[in-house]
Amino acid sequence: MRSPPPPTHISSEPAIETTETISLISATLLIPGRGEPIHNGVLAIKGSKIDWIGRHSDVPPKYQDIPPKHVPVLMPGLWDVHVHFGGMDVIGTLSAASGYLPGFNALAGAVTVDDLKTTLNAGYTSVRELGGYGGDLWPAVQNGPLIGPNIYSAIAALSITGGHGDDHSAPISTVTAAMNCGGSPIGICDGVDDCIKTVRKMVRRGARCIKVCSSGGVGSLNDDPEDRQFSDEELKAMVEEAARSRRAVAAHAIGKAGILSALRAGVKSIEHGMYLDEEAADLMLDKDAIFVPTQHIVRVLARDYGDQLPPPVKRKLFGIIDKSKDAYRLAIKKGVKIALGTDMTSSARTSALSHGNNAHELTYAVEMGMTPLQAIECATANGPETLGGMAPLSGQLKVGYDADVIAVAENPLDDVGVLTDPNNITHHLRAQLELLQNHDSAASSASPTSSARDPRGPPSRPPNGYDALPPQDVARPLAKLDAEAHIHPDLRAAVGHAPAANMMPMVPPAGHSPVPAVPGPSAVPLAPAPPQQMPVDDSNPADGRKAKRELSQSKRAAQNRAAQRAFRQRKEGYIKKLEQQVRDLADLELSYKSMQSENYALREYVIHLQSRLLDIQGEFPPPPPNVNLSQPSTAAPPPPSAPEPHHQQHPHQHQQAPPPPQPSNSSNSGVGTPLEAVAQAVAGLAAQEQMVERAQTYPSPPFKTEQPGEQDASSRAATEDLERPINSEARPGQP
Repeated sequence: MRSPPPPTHISSEPAIETTETISLISATLLIPGRGEPIHNGVLAIKGSKIDWIGRHSDVPPKYQDIPPKHVPVLMPGLWDVHVHFGGMDVIGTLSAASGYLPGFNALAGAVTVDDLKTTLNAGYTSVRELGGYGGDLWPAVQNGPLIGPNIYSAIAALSITGGHGDDHSAPISTVTAAMNCGGSPIGICDGVDDCIKTVRKMVRRGARCIKVCSSGGVGSLNDDPEDRQFSDEELKAMVEEAARSRRAVAAHAIGKAGILSALRAGVKSIEHGMYLDEEAADLMLDKDAIFVPTQHIVRVLARDYGDQLPPPVKRKLFGIIDKSKDAYRLAIKKGVKIALGTDMTSSARTSALSHGNNAHELTYAVEMGMTPLQAIECATANGPETLGGMAPLSGQLKVGYDADVIAVAENPLDDVGVLTDPNNITHHLRAQLELLQNHDSAASSASPTSSARDPRGPPSRPPNGYDALPPQDVARPLAKLDAEAHIHPDLRAAVGHAPAANMMPMVPPAGHSPVPAVPGPSAVPLAPAPPQQMPVDDSNPADGRKAKRELSQSKRAAQNRAAQRAFRQRKEGYIKKLEQQVRDLADLELSYKSMQSENYALREYVIHLQSRLLDIQGEFPPPPPNVNLSQPSTAAPPPPSAPEPHHQQHPHQHQQAPPPPQPSNSSNSGVGTPLEAVAQAVAGLAAQEQMVERAQTYPSPPFKTEQPGEQDASSRAATEDLERPINSEARPGQP
């Protein structure tokens, strides 16, 4: 019997105040996340918490006077427990996703802003980011102007040097510098002490969970998914250090050895787990670990990204597709707890791997053997459990839980695929807060306290950092006459109000050349009035101060407008520079990918060629299609030819065999290129093989043609035998 887990911070959350607003949402179908659905259900929300849930016929009397907002289907907000926000396919590629140039982190963060909003619009109100820039943007979502889901980030995946989380195509000094002072999502550590310190660094940067790589990966070049990484001591030290601050640990584990070592150390979730078998599944049940199968990235990479992957990555990817499906079915059969994660990485909206397509993971769960209700539970109620002690009260429609819900236009229990279409927001997914804010704005417009609120004060923000949406039926007031455009709104004259006699005349100041303004549709052109001498009213000196104050405010407004115009111009210039940098980076990535692909193919061919040098009788392996090894014009001398035949050779004597044809030089010959040495080696090897074949003295097999020297000798012998009887008959007088 395992001891019950220690209490978390959730139990110490403050109680709901009775003064908070209560809202009701009725639904034809209410899916609680865990448990049976409720038909004709009602959800009562007090503030940001669920206050009551049940059937419409059982609504308590205290809610009878509150008009409900009706939706077809109501369910908890979806959870994706494995995502990465990094701007891939916009500022980087899958083969070169890391960027270390100055400004790359800021550019990735700017691209991520739209990814966060797209994820929320898809119905995903919470995500667990296991490496990326989402954790750095979370404070702006929580307290600032950004719109997005709740982000529980690990900041970076902890890896050994040369492991799955390392960048194998960059110098180790560059990777270390980017990790220590560049703000990149990288965590390289070796040894128990360094692993403990790196966990503390991630917590210092704001990590609310920890990710470790206990096995090799597919996307990394120089490791194998079946090999384990980190020792048992290192893994245990990181898990124990994370537990001191209530952080749960997720393990990137593909091979069986990596899965078992991570489970022995006490991790909370196994990511990917393609080589999961009976032994590993039983250990997961014993440890109460959660399985995150990430089917979406495996299928999309194999379908859409095969041509973009380096050859080693491509071989590893296609080797685990079937294994990932077998492991998924085994986990369902054994009853292992599953939470759905997609491993989303792309920011290009045309890619199926881009943020916003997260709900496709539910369709794969149904395909592997789950019911739609089970798949929804894995995408809602099971998601927060991957966070251990940092788990919020979310993912279920229960009293006391967060009011983190979504409304769906169709029944996902009939077809879970309705959750995969986030674009038609009026008929599919819609954030529950939008419904409440529209409802509350109409109610607050009639409240006497709302009109007394200072309009210049900071706007109130609902929980989770979502912006309040303005009522749709409130039109923005039109601007006043252009003559008053420079005056502060609080100082402009009301409609139908004539200026007082002691106000300053509307004339330009001395030495100022007024610019004629284009009158509005209802404006009357104003002609400049001649200078007038205002009478001084000593009885009211405050009027003069008021006029001076108005003039000073008018000047400040003009200065503010000029500053805003300059700011817009600078911003447009910065945007143009950033766009040019993005184009330059894309060109560099394309050229780098082309060179890298050619280098991979050439390296494999050279290794194959060296292995064949020991057997010169064999056939040469054909080069890759994108590598040209045609012999240069001066690369090697022609093979030695046979000696010239005697001038008196008989006409019937066999002629000398022509020399073998030389390979033709193509337009992209290896001369002057890095392939010249390989081309010369191939040409020299061919010449050496021809010389050895000519020097053979043993009889050739029946299926081979005779050598030129042997054929000439046999022909001369046969000719002499035939000439003897002919010559004796032609000269009978001779002996």
